[in-house]
Amino acid sequence: MTRLSEDMVRCPNCGAENVEGNKYCGDCGKTINDAITLEYMDKKYEYQQPIPPVGKSNASGIVIAVVGIVIVIVILLVLLSVLGGSGIPGGTTSSGTVSITIHNSNWFSTRAFSLYIDGDYKYSGSLPALSSTTIAYTISWSGGDDVHPITITVTWSGDQTSETIYVMKGRVVSPTITIDS
Repeated sequence: MTRLSEDMVRCPNCGAENVEGNKYCGDCGKTINDAITLEYMDKKYEYQQPIPPVGKSNASGIVIAVVGIVIVIVILLVLLSVLGGSGIPGGTTSSGTVSITIHNSNWFSTRAFSLYIDGDYKYSGSLPALSSTTIAYTISWSGGDDVHPITITVTWSGDQTSETIYVMKGRVVSPTITIDS
């Protein structure tokens, strides 16, 4: 009960004003206790975290933080090894070599040709009748896969041929493409 004036008190349950001497609050019906004073009702209590004693270190908190960081780093390393670094800048890169032989099967004419790999221009040259040339390229790809498809296109005299081959990691693939018209 809080004393508001000489003849009024405040209900400790709901805070309503009541006439001094009432046993029950006129608003909420709870018992009004005479032991509660104005000072108690008006004080605000805040929770404060205990301050550790001076001179003692908080070593256990530091150890827990370091262990947590180490666990996160280990998890990230495991994920990187499982995923093979795919899609991650600077991740795993694989490469293989393609050694392309272009053969002119025409008996009479020299053929000028151009070579494209995955649509990118790589080489132009000419082949005498019934001759061949071999051009080698190293193909690199990201993602750590062991096999990577590429499309080789050779154009000559207004004609072209395309072939999709699979370059294997660390190996040499040697397709032969024949041109003739």
